[in-house]
Amino acid sequence: LGGVVPVLKHDVWDWIDMAGRLVDAFARLRLLTGTTAGEEQEAAVRALLLARQGDDGLLWNGPAPDGQYASNTVEIFSQSRGLLGLNTWFAVTGSAAIEDAIEHAVRGLDAIAVHENETARYPGTQWRDGWLDYTNTPEGAPDGRAKWGLGALVALPLMEHYARTGSPAAGALARKLLAYFADRSGLVAPSGEFHGHVHAEGYAGLATAAVYEARLDGREDRLHWAQRVYAYIRANATAYGWVPDAMNLGEQHYWYWYQVPWLPPTCETCALADVLQLAIALAESANPAYWDDVERFARNHLLASQFPDDLTFLPPAARDTPGARALAGSFGSATLPKSLLGHLYTGGEPIIEGCCTGSGARALHLVWEHAVTDRAGELWVHLGFSGARPAAEIVGYEPYEGRREVRVHTPRHVFVRLPGHVRREEVQLWIDGKRRDVRWVGGYVDAGLLDAGQIAALRYPLA
Repeated sequence: LGGVVPVLKHDVWDWIDMAGRLVDAFARLRLLTGTTAGEEQEAAVRALLLARQGDDGLLWNGPAPDGQYASNTVEIFSQSRGLLGLNTWFAVTGSAAIEDAIEHAVRGLDAIAVHENETARYPGTQWRDGWLDYTNTPEGAPDGRAKWGLGALVALPLMEHYARTGSPAAGALARKLLAYFADRSGLVAPSGEFHGHVHAEGYAGLATAAVYEARLDGREDRLHWAQRVYAYIRANATAYGWVPDAMNLGEQHYWYWYQVPWLPPTCETCALADVLQLAIALAESANPAYWDDVERFARNHLLASQFPDDLTFLPPAARDTPGARALAGSFGSATLPKSLLGHLYTGGEPIIEGCCTGSGARALHLVWEHAVTDRAGELWVHLGFSGARPAAEIVGYEPYEGRREVRVHTPRHVFVRLPGHVRREEVQLWIDGKRRDVRWVGGYVDAGLLDAGQIAALRYPLA
């Protein structure tokens, strides 16, 4: 964005990192909206991602445009993003060929990991017949900080694949990676404090993987560890969801990478998406109170991080160029609490990274997917976002009115959560236009057993 006209540029990340995120994003946006737009492009990106899998099962970059970092290598952070895309592809299609590709990748990742005492780790970021660097280790890190999470982050898609299929190899490697990162690396203090990047260095994503391990294996210690990591992130974020991606990094980091002693932190949509996924996992596994953060973060910062169609900050002549058309609808890479364009204030490079749009799409779908739980004849409405479900249509009226409706299609016992700021004595329950007594189950209003065609409405004052 540094010139008069926005310019689209490829980078080495487009081979696996971006391709994986786009495969994931296309599938999730179709589930969310039902759109058929971009099917040809989706097929092309899927083909690109699958074609980059080598005989060793690993996902290989092609050449870098500048011939420098990660050119024609297995870049370790990108493996996690590529696997996330393959996971979603498999989830929506059930394709045996894609499941085989995932299992092949698991074997490849296991083969290049350093295994020791039931733990696993990746010491470098670039692999080609051996490690080309050891920058994840404290001794090899150019800025003096170990970054084990860059590689360990693959534990998240591994754990998701294990949960979906029961794959022994995926589950075993994910557990070993978490064992080293959480128990041996020393990067997360007992309090949950860490110094590093929320997204790229894996802190939020690995905490989510830990919640899944706790859920699948009964590891309460993993759940508590993840809660402490989340509490530290939450303590450094705003109440409405702006999350500083860089947490308490020292001068040595900034001098090495940016030649300055410090830069103001910004929020990368990738980080916000990871934190939302972690909060959702904790809401489902630990405490429904986490839904308050999910709703505030999604409503107030995720939605606000998307560029509108009307790009008024661009000169009029630049608004119908290919770069501008790609920018409209994408998500910010360096947001500030009151700006999509954080680089204008921080002095950073004025770019919008493709990873953030894929992550924004992922986050939108995750919030929608988990907003309602329908099981065993009970419908639990966690979030007040409007949307149709097989059993009911949910209608949320915020921010214009404090009101949530459940329009039932199939008989269900209905429970509706209210925002955390609402006082219980101020809540009204209406069934088919008639006011009823309010009964509570935890933070949810019990609207009772409703038949098809009935409407439950909750009314409450807005903050």
